[in-house]
Amino acid sequence: MFVKAVGKGGPAGVGRFVSKNESMATVEYFNSPTDDPILVTLPIASLRKTEIPSQTRIYWLDPKAGAWRVGRVVEEVGNNQLAIRFPNQDDRVLPTQDLYIRWNRPITDPTPYLANWVNETPLFADARSSFVRGLVEQRAACQGMSALISAAIDLEPHQVEVVRRVLQDPVQRYLLADEVGLGKTIEAGVLIRQYVLDDPANHKVMILVPNPLVGQWKDELRRRFFLDVGGTNKRICVITTNDPVTVASALDGTGMLVVDEAHHLSGNKALYDVVRKAVSVIPRLLLLSATPVLNNERSFLEMLHLLDPVVYPLDGEEDFHRKINHRQTLAETVAGLVPDNLLQIEEFLDDLIEHFADDALLMEHVSVLRAVVANFPAEDDPEFTDALSQVRAHLSEVYRLDRRILRNRRVGVVGLTPKRSGVTVVDYQNPTVALLAETVEQWRSDAALRVYGTENSEQAHAMSDWFTDLLDATLSDHPTMVVLLQTKGPEGIPDLANLRAIAKNLFGDKTRMNALLDALALAGDGVKCVVFCSSATTADQVASFLKVRLGKPVERTRRGTDEDSDGAVRRFLDEPDHRVLVCDRHDEEGLNLQGGTKVVIHYDLPLAPNRIEQRMGRLDRYGTGNAIRSFVLCCLDDPFERAWTACLSEGFGVFDRSIASLQYLVEAEMQRLRTVLLTESKEAITTMTVRLGGLDGDVIRELRRIDRQDALDALATPPKDSLDVLLNVDGDWKTFQKRVDDWLINCLQMVCRPGPDVGRLPPGDQVVRFGLKFGDVYRTLIPLDRFIATTLPALDLTAPGASARKPLTHPYTCRRQTVLNRLCRSHGVRLLRLGDMLLDGLQKITSLDDRGRCFAMWRSLSDYHQTDTVDIFLRFDFVVEVETAQAVELYLASVPEAKRTVKAALKRRGDMMFPPFFHRLWIDHAFQPVLDPVMLARLDAPYAQYKTLDGRQDTNLNYQRLESLRGLKLPTIDVWRDFIPQARLAAEQLLYLQQEITDRGKMAVTKARTTDANRFAQLRMRIQHGDGHSADDDRRLLDLEEHVAIALYEGMSKPHISLDTIGAVFLANLPFDAVVHRESPSEAE
Repeated sequence: MFVKAVGKGGPAGVGRFVSKNESMATVEYFNSPTDDPILVTLPIASLRKTEIPSQTRIYWLDPKAGAWRVGRVVEEVGNNQLAIRFPNQDDRVLPTQDLYIRWNRPITDPTPYLANWVNETPLFADARSSFVRGLVEQRAACQGMSALISAAIDLEPHQVEVVRRVLQDPVQRYLLADEVGLGKTIEAGVLIRQYVLDDPANHKVMILVPNPLVGQWKDELRRRFFLDVGGTNKRICVITTNDPVTVASALDGTGMLVVDEAHHLSGNKALYDVVRKAVSVIPRLLLLSATPVLNNERSFLEMLHLLDPVVYPLDGEEDFHRKINHRQTLAETVAGLVPDNLLQIEEFLDDLIEHFADDALLMEHVSVLRAVVANFPAEDDPEFTDALSQVRAHLSEVYRLDRRILRNRRVGVVGLTPKRSGVTVVDYQNPTVALLAETVEQWRSDAALRVYGTENSEQAHAMSDWFTDLLDATLSDHPTMVVLLQTKGPEGIPDLANLRAIAKNLFGDKTRMNALLDALALAGDGVKCVVFCSSATTADQVASFLKVRLGKPVERTRRGTDEDSDGAVRRFLDEPDHRVLVCDRHDEEGLNLQGGTKVVIHYDLPLAPNRIEQRMGRLDRYGTGNAIRSFVLCCLDDPFERAWTACLSEGFGVFDRSIASLQYLVEAEMQRLRTVLLTESKEAITTMTVRLGGLDGDVIRELRRIDRQDALDALATPPKDSLDVLLNVDGDWKTFQKRVDDWLINCLQMVCRPGPDVGRLPPGDQVVRFGLKFGDVYRTLIPLDRFIATTLPALDLTAPGASARKPLTHPYTCRRQTVLNRLCRSHGVRLLRLGDMLLDGLQKITSLDDRGRCFAMWRSLSDYHQTDTVDIFLRFDFVVEVETAQAVELYLASVPEAKRTVKAALKRRGDMMFPPFFHRLWIDHAFQPVLDPVMLARLDAPYAQYKTLDGRQDTNLNYQRLESLRGLKLPTIDVWRDFIPQARLAAEQLLYLQQEITDRGKMAVTKARTTDANRFAQLRMRIQHGDGHSADDDRRLLDLEEHVAIALYEGMSKPHISLDTIGAVFLANLPFDAVVHRESPSEAE
């Protein structure tokens, strides 16, 4: 009987029960017709009798013919017998004791199958070989980063560079520090997906995020990266930072931790301590934060401590401050190394020579740049800009704060984030607001007199804070203002009766809402408008008002409640006539509204510039879109509102540029304002505006200092052509779609069902679901249970017409632009690429059996002149890739904790220098390579069952024709079982001698040595300029990397070769049947 072993440790797949002895049993596993069965002793308790499902591949040694035959199970018929269908409708009932089923180990070499005539139609081999070639091309193009090419994202050079750096490193602990809006979430999503693909059975990912971002993260992981998040899946969870106890429990056993807005950990000691204790045993750690290091040294040190506690001890804050201060001089120099400063470049180079004369590699780059500058190039001269980039890139790599900080800046990534195009102030007047403002000022003046002379007293501070809160509510949140006026307030404040009475009169006043209608009109017809209100109550009122007055759909988010607002946001983004979206303060974080032409209308302006920045950040994030315009409603009768509007526009400049990096300056300024607002009135705001604004204002100066520090840590801008190969392969979707259809549909007999309606598609494109065929004659050649078990993440249990017996996949397309459109994203359409869970699953299934791995055919060409009855040629389809075994062994000897990451990381590093490739080699019966292009074209021509116009006709040499072939008494057939393995060995030896292999190896080693020489020189300079733990860490890294590099060079010079397909072509000028009839006429009759 057939059995399976359950639990860990036993062989995978089906084996045959042989015998038992007390509590142990002997089980026989079948690998190939050439190999002896593998006998394994297993506990009887671990074995389960298994039914053999239909379509299972079956091997049978035909006792009469003495040859192996391969068929598929139709059904079990009892008495330990199976109904088997062999090719050409040859049905038999055979006892299970005579049948063999391969265990679940991939076929690493198909040679034994051809040697034993276990071969299928050449149609299978052609289709499978083309399919595999497509996957190898994709792997080479994406440098082994399959999660990147299979995600529903745009392929952007700066994001690819970040992902590449992380994935080639066996120690994956990094701070992703791209500026706001450049797509840190995308980068992290790719890295999460790659981990899931690398470790599908054992992964556990925890994503720790502030509460407002939980929904955004789940949505991104599901829609862009096709990951099952939360719910019953406990292996990928997005958890909030609110409860440290829950976080501590969730982190147990985690294989990857991602912390978004990681700088917030610094303000939460309990949470920080939980994370700090957990990360020491978590193999992969990603911290996401755009916070600049300048003026945020403690928070930054705490983040770096999580990445490397030895190099960055928490008690080293003073040394860390000193390191940051010392970098400022270099930062000033790097800031000057821009094409605009062509005439002053010499001065900056002199400064570098003075301070870094011992940096030999830098001096080389400086010399090259100086020679270029001596010829007075134009500012956009490619030679000048390239030489300048080399100097800047070296300074960034060597003198960056830490090599594990990966930062891209907006200035280096052009066109991916919309700019801000200023503000339009919509003025209006309101007598009630004028009366309120006058009363507020009178109250403030009275309160200021009461604390005169005691401004530093506790009472004065309490009264000042209370007034600032009142003013904030007056400017942004009338419901809160009314509630605040009902409270007692600090001791000694003036009477609030007049303010209460006037504030009540503002309820029901539609003057500001009418001004909002003016703003919507100014925005223009067809322009999407996002209206931000601080108060949820106000937002509800505004939405109701607009629905009535506009007579068109107005969407209202509900993110601050239990209601799901995703539908409202999607309708606003997708439906042309849903022009207005009304939001409240809960939407100022975690809402993605980028793309297209949109404006922001600030219904109010809270006394918090960072909140205005958050609002703007909902729209000017990573992605395409026009510049973001802002509209502000401002009552001319309120001097505080006029002053605050001017401060945000002219002082902070928040409507013209991002001030996200200024959050600490903003907090300091607003804290200062709270202390003087009571005593100085609106003049305090005006004074702050003057101090902050202008070309020499505090804002510009701080931005300049931050920019220069960040420039030191920024990654060099990738060359424009860095993704050419990837984009070309990815863009050739029609070829890949044909390869998929030929193998999955035409050969494996899967079916395509129409997917959801996603609008008009370009010619040839399609959105389909894949399923299995269950007809009486034609059925999919994959067992149902194996298909479900292996492709489960790709199956859509809710698909129309799907069931447990007839599963359907999620909808798929082969075209990236299609999967990126909003309708496809809303329907969960996926991308067919290397790394997709359907293709990976089917690739795994087909690696377990011989279909498409070998073939034999007779090819007749009427004008061919053979040397004998027939000429025999052999085809070998090899996959060539870098050999990494020695490099992996070396790395693990030094860093054993990297055992779960090192193999994949070094394989990708090898792919980056020596891209894997597919190589076809033809040899003749004497094991000599076929080099003649005409002959190669004849051999490579696709299988033709019927005679073609050029006189070609092919015959599949299957089991039924084997006796006839033997009857031709060809000498090679008599020694076939020895001939094929000898030919396989000869082909591999010939392949190693191929000029292509030698050239690719030399090119790869040269490229790798150049890259490594720069990297090692930079590490040596870091060691020389570093101190203490930092230098020791870099010294150990350098020693390890030099040894690993040598092992990889060896692996490129002598690459790993695996045989994917082997085939035999018997070439003659007559069809097979004609030759058989001629040689054995009586037998043929």
